[in-house]
Amino acid sequence: MKAWHFLQDNGELRWPCGDITKPEVGQKLTVDPDRLELCKYGLHGSEKPLDALRYATGHWLCRDEFGGRIIRGDDKLVASERTILIMADATNMLRHFARLCALDVIDKWNAPDVVKKFLRTGDKSLREAAYSAACSAICQPACSAAICQPACSAAHSAARSVARSAARSAARAAARAAARERQNRRLTRLANELFRSQLANTGE
Repeated sequence: MKAWHFLQDNGELRWPCGDITKPEVGQKLTVDPDRLELCKYGLHGSEKPLDALRYATGHWLCRDEFGGRIIRGDDKLVASERTILIMADATNMLRHFARLCALDVIDKWNAPDVVKKFLRTGDKSLREAAYSAACSAICQPACSAAICQPACSAAHSAARSVARSAARSAARAAARAAARERQNRRLTRLANELFRSQLANTGE
């Protein structure tokens, strides 16, 4: 069966599989099927990319073939065999996804124009201004520097991180199942577009 998972930012497994730490496309990983246990032992993945994002420890997205013994959970599975069919650096795709998720709720707060423009275009030249404007809009005008400045600094620092965190936060904010499913369809589409683009660029 096919499913998704993320590798760490350096392309390595979170936990080595035997002597393999950095799997390659087409390389089959295997573990002891008798020891399989969700969250504890085995080769994990999720049938939905949005679920895989919840467990992501990096931005390398993989589409996999799982086989052997398989145990399914609510939002993930564990198997005794996993082969990466294709992988790609999903950093920019996740940033795009995060912006689209933010735009879904842009009408829920008084977002500054520069924030709206950045979310719609992804223009990197607007990033710093958008972060600052969002921070100013969120902070209370009367708050003291002792409270506001550390909060703004933390928000600014967080905004610089890889967008999977923002994407996960946006996904969690969508409490209703319908909204979550819409986000999953969006992420699936973006992931498939990313893989198609990669295949086209490599001539495969």
